[in-house]
Amino acid sequence: MTVAATLQVRVLAASFLGRLRHAFRAPSVVLDGDVHDARAGRVLRLAVAPGSHELTVRDGARTASTVVELGPGGTVTVEARASGGDLTLAVGP
Repeated sequence: MTVAATLQVRVLAASFLGRLRHAFRAPSVVLDGDVHDARAGRVLRLAVAPGSHELTVRDGARTASTVVELGPGGTVTVEARASGGDLTLAVGP
């Protein structure tokens, strides 16, 4: 029996205009091709199979991607931070 892993994604807007934009257009998280709506400032938790997964975060015209590795029963947290014209992803335990 395989124990599921948990991927947590949090999208943060660094400015007032960024937070206002999120009020009208929610960022999206694409995990292995499946699209999930995210709410700015809240944590999106997804149960996934252990292994390697492709993650893309979209915030308007900005996009950032990475590959995350999850072990059985493990949790990985990704923080997407929008600042100016950039969107960066920080992957942590």
